[in-house]
Amino acid sequence: GASTSPGAPEHPVEPAGPALPPVSFGAIGDIHDSWSVRRETYDCYDTLRLDATLFVGDLTNNGTASEYNGIKQVIDERQGDRPLVAALGNHDTYAGIQDYDLFRGATGLAPNADYEINGYHFIAVSPGAGTLDPATGKPSSVNSMDYAYAASWLESRLAADTAEHPDRPVFILVHAPIRCTHYTSNLWYGSGLATGCGDAFNSLLEDYPQAVVWSGHNHTPNN
Repeated sequence: GASTSPGAPEHPVEPAGPALPPVSFGAIGDIHDSWSVRRETYDCYDTLRLDATLFVGDLTNNGTASEYNGIKQVIDERQGDRPLVAALGNHDTYAGIQDYDLFRGATGLAPNADYEINGYHFIAVSPGAGTLDPATGKPSSVNSMDYAYAASWLESRLAADTAEHPDRPVFILVHAPIRCTHYTSNLWYGSGLATGCGDAFNSLLEDYPQAVVWSGHNHTPNN
């Protein structure tokens, strides 16, 4: 029989690859204009010294200018130098196409954008319709739950980001979940990025196993 030296592994151990850079972030959504909660969340983020803040939509309840002003006030007070990535939700687009400009005024961000933080890409995708203006990240018209207009843009960003760092996850912020990917997402989900369920599921994300999707919207109770 074969013999091994004492303590030697029975199978060769592959050398570890280069260590990935660390990154930490907090994600929150569905505030619905309850910005006292947002301030408490920032207390937690500050204590943990997180690298970035993610907003996954429904920061307002009706998409009004006063609600967006509330967002801006809290961001101005608490965000500091920490990078922010944010996407709009269905409640953030209730008032019409002007909400996308109000969002930009409050957050300083485009509705659809690709950011790099500590060597990782974070892609914010917001609902809409028509065409996507690459200069502003805005759709040409409003839809509160459809992402089809941004699908080609998202796929182009995923292709570029995974080519740049094939060993790293790419984080996607999209308010309404990708259908049939987790509990209750067969009931409440966004359209335009996936079809079908189970064996019939089909999505552009299937070609990108590095994609990690952060969503909100469902408000699902534990019972």
